[in-house]
Parts: sequence; structure tokens; C-alpha cells
Amino acid sequence: MASEQLAQFMSFVSGGAILLLAQYYLTSYSREKGRNLATKEDIEAITEKIESVKGEHAKQFENYKLTIWQEQQAHLWAREESKLKIETFKKSVTDVAKVINLVKKYQMLISERELALAAAGITKDEENRVEHEMYWDKHQEYMEQAHSAYADFREVTAEMSGLFALFSIYFNFELTNSLTTIVRLAYSEVEMKMSRAKFSELLKNEYAKSSSLETAREAVGVCYDGICAQSSLPTESQRFFDLLKMYVNSESGGAPAREETSNS
Repeated sequence: MASEQLAQFMSFVSGGAILLLAQYYLTSYSREKGRNLATKEDIEAITEKIESVKGEHAKQFENYKLTIWQEQQAHLWAREESKLKIETFKKSVTDVAKVINLVKKYQMLISERELALAAAGITKDEENRVEHEMYWDKHQEYMEQAHSAYADFREVTAEMSGLFALFSIYFNFELTNSLTTIVRLAYSEVEMKMSRAKFSELLKNEYAKSSSLETAREAVGVCYDGICAQSSLPTESQRFFDLLKMYVNSESGGAPAREETSNS
């Protein structure tokens, strides 16, 4: 609508200017010639001058239209860029949270998998067929679930790797580096923290103390959880979230919020 109004306005101005020029030159000619009629050469000179002014106005109008189009494109790009930054921001937060949960889930599943296998070995030595089959089935079940969780983990981290380029363009180096560190730590954290032989050894020791495989499995599971809790992944993830908050505050002019975060 604004472009159409501008076009109408420019057409009106151009037309008015041409009319005024025509009146001026014809009036001047009349004063000079008096009652004599205009010659063909005079008319051609006046027409040429009017066409020249008309062409100049048309050129200016095209320049105005080009300027408006460029401003519109700049506005559209700024809006799309802002939208992309927000989507990247949201996805990074979601993906980091997913990775943390998947690492915890995967470690829990491989712990249960190894404990079920160790328990199946103990019950086999005791020739307890029923419990041996039960623990063996649990081992198979947890193994399948662990494979599924790891596949999900690989998918999310692959998506996060795709965010690196966007972060390097739209966010600062510190944020990009933190996101890279999270992915690197995540792959380290999905590694099994205890060998299969160690699981078996600890389970046998706890079983000897309690005479209950379930109690022994729980005790070894708590021990393994304690090892996994030493991970620096949650700390780096929290640092990433804090950096994002600081970035958003700085972009919106929220300097006081940035200072409070730094002081805390």
C-alpha cells in the first residue's frame, strides 16, 4: 500500500512539474514573440526540454523505488535472522537437556545390564535354573534398551553438531566452545565406567554379605551411580545455560542481569 501511494504521489509531482514547465516556456515564448506564432523549431525545443525533465523525474522515481525495495529486503532479512537465532537458541537448550537425560538413562541401563549378567552367572553357578533364566532375560532386555538409548544419543549429538556453524555465526566464541565441550564430554560419559569383571566381583562380594542378590545388585548399582555422578557434564551444561542468559540480557540491554550473574 505504501509503495502504491508513493507511486501515485510521484506521478502527480512529475505531471505537475511537466505542466508548470510547459506553462513557463510557452509564457516566456509568448512574451518574446508577442503576437507572432511559434515556429516549428521553437515547439521542438520546448518539447525536448519537457521530455528531458520528464526523463529526469522518471529516473529519480526509479531510484526511490530501488531504495524502498532495498530497505524492505534489509528489514525482511533482519526479521528472518532474528527468527533463526531464536530457533537456534531454543534448539540448543532442548538438545543439551536431552543429552544430559540420555547419558543418565544410558548409564542406568548398562549398569542394570551388567548386574543382570553378573547375577545370571552367580545363579548358574548355584544351578538355580529359574533365577538364571530370569536374570538372563533381564540382561537381554536391558541390552536392547541400552542400544535404543545410545541410538537416540547419537541422533541428538549429530543434530547438535549441526548447531556449531550457526553458533559460530550468530553467537560468541564462548557459547560455541561450551556447546562443543558438552558434546565432547557427553561421548566420554556414555562410556562404561566399570569393567564387566569388576561388576561381577563387586556383586559377588555384596552377595556374600547380604545373601540376597537383589540387595547386592542395589548396593553395586549405588556404587556405580556414585562413579557416574563425578561427571563434569552437568557443570558445563549449567555454564552453557548461564552463558545463554548473559547473551540474551546483553542483546536486550539487560546489563544489570549480566552483572548479577557474574557476581553470583
